[in-house]
Amino acid sequence: MPIKAYKFRLYPTKEQEILLSKHFGHNRFVYNWALEFKTKHYKETKKNIHWMQFCKPDSPYMKLKKETTWLKDVNSQSLISSLSNLDNAYKNFFEGRSKFPKFKCKHQKQSFQVPQHGKIDTKSKKLFIPKFKEGIECVFHRPLPTGKLGTFTIEKRPSGRYFISVLVHIEEHQKEKPKPDKALGLDFGLKTFITTSEGEKIDSPEYGKKSLKKLKRFQKKLSKSQKGGKNREKKRKKVAKIHEKITNQRNDFLHKLSHKLVCENQADTICIENLNLEGMKKLWGRKVSDLSWFEFTRQLQYKCDWYGKNFIKIGRFEPSSKMCSHCGTMTKLELNQRKWTCSSCNVEHDRDINAAKNIKDFGMNQYQLGQELTKVTPLDKKALAGKRKNSSETFLCEEGKKKGISYTLKPNDL
Repeated sequence: MPIKAYKFRLYPTKEQEILLSKHFGHNRFVYNWALEFKTKHYKETKKNIHWMQFCKPDSPYMKLKKETTWLKDVNSQSLISSLSNLDNAYKNFFEGRSKFPKFKCKHQKQSFQVPQHGKIDTKSKKLFIPKFKEGIECVFHRPLPTGKLGTFTIEKRPSGRYFISVLVHIEEHQKEKPKPDKALGLDFGLKTFITTSEGEKIDSPEYGKKSLKKLKRFQKKLSKSQKGGKNREKKRKKVAKIHEKITNQRNDFLHKLSHKLVCENQADTICIENLNLEGMKKLWGRKVSDLSWFEFTRQLQYKCDWYGKNFIKIGRFEPSSKMCSHCGTMTKLELNQRKWTCSSCNVEHDRDINAAKNIKDFGMNQYQLGQELTKVTPLDKKALAGKRKNSSETFLCEEGKKKGISYTLKPNDL
């Protein structure tokens, strides 16, 4: 049963905005308090406290609620969800997906969750959550599917706009993924957003670059305005709206393109390469951030799961650009060489199209073997000698897995 999120715009009244700001502030206070408490507790005892332990009657959190009676003004379940979110932040840190949790700030995006007792009335176009007797006006720009409603997340962006995100447990089964028969390779580039193995090149709209002059002009006005004044707040919102527009434009482009590649394509498998985005940002900076490859990859992955397509990532060290897609000959290339001719088969290659074709081949080989592409050491070659000498093969070893290096073993290597 898939879970999908639907986001809608909210238009609260002034009284509701005050109550919403209390929810944002109280949840932020509980999150920051729990982060400080858990950090000190771990330094003293070398033990972690799970968020469920805070729900016990004699826990420090319950004592905090008795001392700070103003926490009763907001939904108690929303406060508990802040503790759960902190545990998820710790989990992401220890599993290497994010940095150590930081204290929340009121000048950034604000949000809180309503895990239960949230209702949506599409006829009156209102949202009903605890502590709000009158519903909050909501614009439903698309219908909600039939299914069980999950967690409600209300957010306030720096531009001052309110949104509600609803999780819906859709009553349908996910499509089964077929065996890979026809694949599509995608190669990311700086000049072109992606290049497909079929020869199609899609340019990046570069929304950040187009709005850079306007953004610099308003940021300069903001830096010269007096702190604490009303005019500074107006200029801050103007800068935030420009950032929000760039984000909306980029997300619209990414969603339409990812949907087109997954749904309007005959290929049942999509193959991409695993890039070192942090390292690329150090070299090309704003250009890589404006392309937003990570978000595009994330959208491709979950849409492939929804529509029953295979999604394969190959290793970042695969020689996709330097290897001829016809004969497999390796060639030394400079970064500015966009076209080259193979010395063995005399075939002229476009660098990006050739890389996309190799990515497709690497991905299909990886799926057929059912294992990750990793490097094979000389000792492993001796052990594997005589197994298969008629075709190229890819094998797994622990040393390559630790280093993240990939290697395809060919008949000549045996």
